[in-house]
Amino acid sequence: MINEHIKGTPKPQPRTPAKKSDFWSRTRFGGNFGAGFSNGFSYVNVSPRLYYLATEKLWLGTGVTFIWSKDNYYAPPFNEQFVYGLNFSAQYMLFGPLFVQAEYEPLSFEKYTGGIDPISQRFIVTGEERAWVHSVFLGGGISQPIGNRGAFFASVLYNVTWRSGAESYYGSPWVFRIGFGI
Repeated sequence: MINEHIKGTPKPQPRTPAKKSDFWSRTRFGGNFGAGFSNGFSYVNVSPRLYYLATEKLWLGTGVTFIWSKDNYYAPPFNEQFVYGLNFSAQYMLFGPLFVQAEYEPLSFEKYTGGIDPISQRFIVTGEERAWVHSVFLGGGISQPIGNRGAFFASVLYNVTWRSGAESYYGSPWVFRIGFGI
């Protein structure tokens, strides 16, 4: 018979399925999305993030930031701004839902140049230049699981590189965030 096993010939072994990488099971997507519109002002923030669970308590993350805003307080062309940058973070779960976080964020934004009008005491924009600002945030927050993969989070971060009067995208060293991740 053709199908008969010949003595001394090894039997074919069943194929074992390839081991699935558990990279994606340890990966989460999240970030921030914000928008605000009012009479004379518009703001849109799209900041997706990718997080990887390096250990049972340590999350490492990276992402990009895109912000567009328009303020009719200023005359064109100085009333519209585009901000872009990167984000690198680490979150360590302390206990329960509490975590500490460290974050590095280089942002490029259009910095207005000009001076104070002596009569109106208002800042008069005469030009703009693109500037890179590097921020380091430290802080913490809570992360509440939702289902098998999702989470709600709220955090308070302090920009340790922020200085009053210095070049910065942020008007304050404090940053508050609320969001969801999946």
